[in-house]
Amino acid sequence: MRAKTIAVAGSLALALMGSVAGCSPVGCGGAAVEPPSVYLDAGPWLEANPGATAQACLGDGECRTLAPGAQQVSATGGIGAQPSYSLRVTGELTGSTILTVAEDVDIPVTTTQAACGPSSSQTRKMSLDPSGQLVTP
Repeated sequence: MRAKTIAVAGSLALALMGSVAGCSPVGCGGAAVEPPSVYLDAGPWLEANPGATAQACLGDGECRTLAPGAQQVSATGGIGAQPSYSLRVTGELTGSTILTVAEDVDIPVTTTQAACGPSSSQTRKMSLDPSGQLVTP
């Protein structure tokens, strides 16, 4: 009975270790897939324009209202479908548009080695400076 208990405990430990590493004893579930994205921090511009709001759209993806801190703005389509996307940012204050920025942004595909094999992503970090310019840190 003791040998059977140790074997069950060992199998459970192996299964848990596989889960922590991102794989299961049966195999990998696949890499997490995110659409092409820009992580945009509008904080510097919002702080320079108290009471203003900002919104960003990437390609044909949904637009997103921005807050200070990095916000994910995503396009539709798969990773690597296209190398650049149009990023459009608008800012409003008391119902009037006070900022419009549109820029084609190159978003590189990066591949890293993960626990279950290579994983690719297409992301870029940017910020909106106090004057309303898009900058890459």
